Amino acid sequence: LRYTRSQAMVRKQPMVFYVDANERSWQAAGKKTVMIPDGMELSLLTARSELTGENAGNIRFYPDGSSTGGRVTISSGDVHWDVGVSWLTGKITLAAPEGPGG
Repeated sequence: LRYTRSQAMVRKQPMVFYVDANERSWQAAGKKTVMIPDGMELSLLTARSELTGENAGNIRFYPDGSSTGGRVTISSGDVHWDVGVSWLTGKITLAAPEGPGG
């Protein structure tokens, strides 16, 4: 996500970070698709206009650093990590793991 945001600012054009929860994969702008390991799950919360399927879509970053906003959640069993993206600033934050031992 941070890479995609920086590419939008450097290239001075919108760039997207793509998530496909069904395929358990994500792709940063201009990079190869990354599959998450077996036993882990992926989910996406994004603007309706950025949805590309039932469980897939983009978080779009703009040249000024702002974004469409959203959240990517990675889960393993009862533990999950939330990576949030602010729509106004494009700032990316990682919430502490939630769940047993988190």
